[in-house]
Amino acid sequence: MRETKWFLSSRLVSSRLVSSRLVSWINKTNYILTQQKIYFDSLLANPVEWQMNDDLLQAETDGKLKINRAPAFVACVSNFSNFLDLFRKTLRNLELGVPVVVLSRTNTSQHCFRWFEILLDLIKEETNISPGMLTFASVHPDNIQHIFDSVSDDCPMLMTCSRDLAKLVKKGKSNVIASTGGPNTLVTNNLDAISDAVKVSAGIENSGQCTAMRHVVVGGINHNNRYVRCPLAVASLFVLVRKSPEKSYFCVFSLTIQFKLSLVVSVSRTEIVILLTLHLYCSNILDGNHVSSLFDTIDVVEGPGKSLMEGKFAGVFEDAPFFPGGLPRGYVAHEKVDMAYKVNEPGELPPKNIDEHWRRVVLDFSQKSDGSAIKAKDDFTDKLATWLVENQPISVAVNDDGNYDLLKYIWERTGGVVYTGGSIENPALTCQARPQEGEIFGEFPVRKDLRQYSKFPVVVPSPTAAYNATYREEYLLRKRGESLPDYVKNYIKSCEDDVYKGYLMEMGEYLLDATMDGPRHGCGERTALWGLQRPPVDGAPTVFKVKDDVKNFDELSVKLLPFFMTNARKSAVVVVEGGDKNGDLSKKLQKAGVTDKMDVRFKKFLGEEFFNEVVIGKAGEEIELAMVGQFVSLYLCVGHVKSTKGGDEEFIKAFSGSEKWLRVNKQ
Repeated sequence: MRETKWFLSSRLVSSRLVSSRLVSWINKTNYILTQQKIYFDSLLANPVEWQMNDDLLQAETDGKLKINRAPAFVACVSNFSNFLDLFRKTLRNLELGVPVVVLSRTNTSQHCFRWFEILLDLIKEETNISPGMLTFASVHPDNIQHIFDSVSDDCPMLMTCSRDLAKLVKKGKSNVIASTGGPNTLVTNNLDAISDAVKVSAGIENSGQCTAMRHVVVGGINHNNRYVRCPLAVASLFVLVRKSPEKSYFCVFSLTIQFKLSLVVSVSRTEIVILLTLHLYCSNILDGNHVSSLFDTIDVVEGPGKSLMEGKFAGVFEDAPFFPGGLPRGYVAHEKVDMAYKVNEPGELPPKNIDEHWRRVVLDFSQKSDGSAIKAKDDFTDKLATWLVENQPISVAVNDDGNYDLLKYIWERTGGVVYTGGSIENPALTCQARPQEGEIFGEFPVRKDLRQYSKFPVVVPSPTAAYNATYREEYLLRKRGESLPDYVKNYIKSCEDDVYKGYLMEMGEYLLDATMDGPRHGCGERTALWGLQRPPVDGAPTVFKVKDDVKNFDELSVKLLPFFMTNARKSAVVVVEGGDKNGDLSKKLQKAGVTDKMDVRFKKFLGEEFFNEVVIGKAGEEIELAMVGQFVSLYLCVGHVKSTKGGDEEFIKAFSGSEKWLRVNKQ
């Protein structure tokens, strides 16, 4: 394994694979990255996962767990090939002796094949690794399911794809480990001042990167000539109301100059239309003209080859197809460049499950009903937080020059992975995260639907083979859990199965270790905090639905521990749907301390909203003794929040003590 790791992650292999990627881009593909930066990022990031792989292998050597070495199928986008995706998922598995089958991609088949050929040649030339450890399969997406049907469920499918494709594959195969997209969102009260950041976030790789922006929330729009328009509008108002209309209406108009001026007037229907038009013309409301002018200056290049030579990694590619069949309904095409936008009705947000239109620059713009600034503790911001939970973007960027109140409020009330706070001087992008520096990355599906898409959410960095590893029962039977708090020990005693008891002890020790020092600090140029987090503060609960046939506490005890043991208690509701007619389960819940410490209901859950639903019993899923880190991530939030400024003590002070960070309860 040491030889394998040294070879596969050496500068030789990295540089050869990067060179292949550059040639592939110039000749064929539709997306681009600044490769020199990615190459050095890879050299920095690989050692982090080497250490994780070493730890995983050592745990197996010590008899704690077993790595399943059934072949892993890797179907990944070519973005980040040299660290985040194809590269790391292939090499991390090979380093631990797991055979890999690289699957072709519809849009980048040549790149994947060339990459595979070079890697295979290097394995033959430089190592004693069997060439049979690496296979390439050129398969049309419609036929992928046939391959999965013919292989064991032990074989994991490691995918980076759309949610629709992941859901389709997951229906036929349970062992799917999928990274999916999400409508990345930027929030700003200074749209014009950070226009370059908006264009970079939207145009990175012609919107071909997973963190490319899809949704912009704006407040406090400041039209360039408002102070000229407003006096003219007021003058027009007085001219209009001097007339004597045949039919009058009693109206109140509020025009913003440098203060609010309210006028009560009697006007006709025609004059109402004119006045409303003038009112909107002078107000804070964002309009299509403003959006269009913003993107007049976005970079436009011939294609990825030219983009590489000119060093332009964010912009619009002239040779990329742009809705040849017509724009989606409601969107407006920019007059000069291949981008489209939609300004939603004031106060409204995009519909759920909006199409991301990958590799096309397409944006939705949202704003408050009066166009005023986005603020914490505001009805619209609460509505936005709910939207973010229901759509689960990969990345949320907040640019607010006042302080970190808005970023903190949104972060605490949502369940994403990547959050960035910026300012006019150092604006936050949706497309910035360095996992090797503690800026933990992940592309999660919507939490309550997660198991429809993936067996586990995928976190970067992590040892890929850990997603297909399990604890050895003999190791769990030896566990004693001596470091656990007394209330947790009492909880574990109520579990009947000795293997589950050991698993609970392992999970409890993990939670103690992961939360011991509060959030961890990043180590890069930006200021980042990362770690486990509770579900959204003041949000909908995680509902544990216990079915009628459940007689013992075992399955519930394993899935409930991450909540019972931590401040996530406040976010959970235990519902015994059958009412526990014989009283057995209620006695066990009482004995374990659950009834006294948590919200337990012996009736059906009537609430419509929930963050996550965990079924115990008939429709529940068996516990496979997976690595506790992967298991806990099914129910708790994980990720990072950061400031674009280095050494930002104000940020550390604002976020370190947040109740969003997971903490172990004292009792």
